[in-house]
Amino acid sequence: MKRIVILTIGPTHSGKTTLARQLEQALVNFVVLDQDNQAEFLNAHYEKLVPQNGPNTLKFLLSETLLHYAIAETSYNLILCNSNIHKAPRQQLLARFFPAEQFVRVYIHFDFAREVLQTRIDNTLRDTKLFRDSTYTYEELLESQLPQIDSPTCDEVDYVMTVDEQTTAQQLLSKIEMIIQKKDGI
Repeated sequence: MKRIVILTIGPTHSGKTTLARQLEQALVNFVVLDQDNQAEFLNAHYEKLVPQNGPNTLKFLLSETLLHYAIAETSYNLILCNSNIHKAPRQQLLARFFPAEQFVRVYIHFDFAREVLQTRIDNTLRDTKLFRDSTYTYEELLESQLPQIDSPTCDEVDYVMTVDEQTTAQQLLSKIEMIIQKKDGI
């Protein structure tokens, strides 16, 4: 029987982690893999090993190890809570780990106006422990992410859902429950 994988797509402070945790709590047999958690862990416990420049290859290796384990050693449906803003890496991730024959693949695209995201950043209580550079800010992250977002298309996966200012968690939950029922033949 196929499993479900959900990839979140969106910039910082769009609600990816909040929604992923709500879905994990509401749905049976789902687990969240959140790269921010791996980044915070590495920065807190293995700061000397974290690359200072370029891609955070250590974070990616840790994330990949957790992903391999979740796929091979559990029966959980997965929620990958990352920004996933670039199309090519998303497609590579799907091709490498989530073949269509084994997974129902779902994107949840967070599409908020810049002003909404900026307001959330202005009011955030989130720590910046996940950043390698302690002077880096969420404003800088947002500025770097927004021009780079490749909006997902329906030909990439089985389902694409969009979250905006009008979307409720309950609406998304209902859509995902329908996908589960369809997958299970209910």
